[in-house]
Amino acid sequence: MSRSSPVMFRNFFSHLGPRIVVLFFSLFSGVLGDCGPPPVLKYAKPYDPIKSVYKPFESVAYKCLPGHEEDQNKPFIAICFPDKGWNTLEEFCERGCESPQETRFSVVSDDDFLYFYPVGSVVHHICHRSAEHILGHPKRPAITCLSNYTWTSVPVFCKGQSCGDPGKPENGNRIILTDFLLKANVNFTCNEGYQLIGSPTSQCLSHSLSNDTVVWKPKPPICFRPTCPPPPEIKNGTYTGGKNGTFPLNSNVTYICDPGFSLSGADLLHCITEDNKTGIWRGSVPECKVACAQCVGSP
Repeated sequence: MSRSSPVMFRNFFSHLGPRIVVLFFSLFSGVLGDCGPPPVLKYAKPYDPIKSVYKPFESVAYKCLPGHEEDQNKPFIAICFPDKGWNTLEEFCERGCESPQETRFSVVSDDDFLYFYPVGSVVHHICHRSAEHILGHPKRPAITCLSNYTWTSVPVFCKGQSCGDPGKPENGNRIILTDFLLKANVNFTCNEGYQLIGSPTSQCLSHSLSNDTVVWKPKPPICFRPTCPPPPEIKNGTYTGGKNGTFPLNSNVTYICDPGFSLSGADLLHCITEDNKTGIWRGSVPECKVACAQCVGSP
């Protein structure tokens, strides 16, 4: 059961009303002694920033440090008493182990779930639903929270199912990081000039909550090479570039004019893609205009 909010304890006389509280401290401010900083606890810290001086009957509520759990039977609030100072506040937080982690092929049994694991806690591992028990090994090995707040090691007792080799994408490659068993990862790359469509990484995972078989998720990608259509023709000119009549991604074409004509505009178009599927030309198509021997207005 959770404790009451520390806000309830911050004003000792809140139920008396604000005027009586002001009158009380006005009468006794010169009689009652102030307190210095509140007690320092090893495994807890105040909720609010610490002040250098506290008035009589001011209180400080504490919370456990991360990795610690509070003892519900011990007080967690310090109060400044006149002439006596702070009340004695004993340690109310206990340190334990962090939540036990699953391994590649095993998980902690749901029956052993706790919000806090004090020293001496024992939990059991069971095989992942997409893994198989290895004969000759315990089916529910136990691990224990030690005095140094670490867990004993989990023995190898399960083997994950295999997703099989996902294969290399056409015009690409796959990088095997470990193997093809449960939770394995495989990376994919594409050859130069090809775009990777999909995820560059797939992991071997359970098919679904109702199906314990394993599959690669997401599906391996494909390597696609977007190309641009032939660039626009221009009157009294032509273009150069491309490879055997094709225009792959990142290729350029250069426009040139026939003799007696000069180019108006940039001479270059660049093949790009905006959707990783279709190539488009970036740039404006120039024009070839008659080259004048004499400029207008010349004598």
